[in-house]
Amino acid sequence: MHEAYVLDELVPAGALAALEAAADRLVQAATLVKTEDGGGGAGGKEAPVASPSSPCAPAVEEFPACVLARASALLLRAEKEGAAAAEEGGRGGGQRRSLRALALLAAALRLRRAPRSLRVDPSRGGYESLGEKLGVSADLLRPMLESGDYASSAAAGPASPASPLALSFSRGGLPERKLASLTLVLSLLAGDGSLAPAAFEALRAELKASARELASSFREVGARVSPVSRSAKGGGKDGEEESGSEEIGADGGEEAAAAAAASPLSSPAGKPHRRYAVKLLVGEKEGTELGACFPALKLGRR
Repeated sequence: MHEAYVLDELVPAGALAALEAAADRLVQAATLVKTEDGGGGAGGKEAPVASPSSPCAPAVEEFPACVLARASALLLRAEKEGAAAAEEGGRGGGQRRSLRALALLAAALRLRRAPRSLRVDPSRGGYESLGEKLGVSADLLRPMLESGDYASSAAAGPASPASPLALSFSRGGLPERKLASLTLVLSLLAGDGSLAPAAFEALRAELKASARELASSFREVGARVSPVSRSAKGGGKDGEEESGSEEIGADGGEEAAAAAAASPLSSPAGKPHRRYAVKLLVGEKEGTELGACFPALKLGRR
């Protein structure tokens, strides 16, 4: 793993148990969708989605398509590697760490699409009600909002245990940038420090950003971003685009194909987006200078 970002240090205080539960639900949703889809959605043209009447529909709806596709691919790869790897993917080790990162990524993506000002009113369901509206479990939503990254204020009036005051949370400026950076870092940690071109495109579509903007943002968190192009023969790792000497990393193969199924590869205007492979720089070479790890960081005298 890369030492620049440690997943456990990114989890809000008091949220570890809730994150483990969310990872369990992600495994359940990805497994059920993979079963209904007949193969993890990797070969379809659309993201794997359960029918409204399916018993797994509530669990599936908790996770964005780009997250669900990557989780399905992780489980599929674990199955191919054998029963021992499948058990590791469900209960511990590197696969489990990736699932936790994906579960937290799902919550961060939901919050990024939520209004910048949120109100928690105990008289109207509190965190449970707000969580249902946002698509984030209440036990994970609460520590994320109360982590200090949001500016908070209580409604005016007397408070009591029987009648707690409503709380308002708002993000903007630094909190907004921190949430954006958290989203990018988690997407990389879920792939052991790298992101395949198809997974990059799926994330871009979820964020409704341009490829150029997303590539620039990844550079700001200390990643190498390399453009990729499809070879004349369509060659590349498992049919993916080639990126010269750039290493795609752990998100290749089935995961890349599943992520590709999660979103179209064209812009609203019909023009194809340029695609990129992303990889964290920190930790890959001993003695790497800070300036090389964070290209957007301006070093020197003022």
